[in-house]
Amino acid sequence: MKKLLRNRTVLACLCIALAALLAFVAAPLAQKSAQKETEVYVTKAAVRKGTELTESYLKVISVPAQYLPAGTITEKEKIVGQYAKTDLVAGDYVLTDKLSKIPTVANDWYKDVAPERLAISVSIKSFASGLSAKLEPGDIVSFVCIRSDGSTIPEELKYMQVAAVTTELAQDFDAQKQDAAESLPATVTVFATPAQAELLADYELNSNLHVALVSRGDEQRAEELLETQQAALSEDAAEVSPEEVTVSE
Repeated sequence: MKKLLRNRTVLACLCIALAALLAFVAAPLAQKSAQKETEVYVTKAAVRKGTELTESYLKVISVPAQYLPAGTITEKEKIVGQYAKTDLVAGDYVLTDKLSKIPTVANDWYKDVAPERLAISVSIKSFASGLSAKLEPGDIVSFVCIRSDGSTIPEELKYMQVAAVTTELAQDFDAQKQDAAESLPATVTVFATPAQAELLADYELNSNLHVALVSRGDEQRAEELLETQQAALSEDAAEVSPEEVTVSE
């Protein structure tokens, strides 16, 4: 009996010691770890959607680790050169889901037009041909060209990025916020090379165009598709030999 009581006393002492260890050692360490501050990047001022982020847009602050939102970026190299996927306010945390490797199209998409990159609009002639009013800026699409002799997706128009979707009232169409009173899309504007623009203009005039969605929301795939399209265009250009010009005196 005494032995049993002695064992219980020893066990009780061990439990008390363990509880004290947790209360006075482990808990403070865990709390200290949670309160440890981490340096993160936030925006100095408001940043518009589609803007390329540079160091001038960023500032460093220290925040307790336990208060950091999921996806907070702590390395400047992973921010600079990326594009804002949404409007940011001053003091916003720079999160991975707020950045894009490729330009995110906003209402000021025309800023992305360069000498080698045009923007061209084509008509949406029916509800179905415009993807049932579901097109959004940034989508990667293919153009299905329908003529009397059949339909095809030209290799030159296989992967193109939507710049804007516009109503017949010349207003930007928002597929996410549309209501019954809003006009339906009348045109879709895409980025194109001069050769693609010429081809689209021809199909716009002499055929019916349907827009087919290829990719949305997957930045890596969008980048790969656009690179694939560019490679195909470069290959086609290389295969075209200069025309022979005969000069008669």
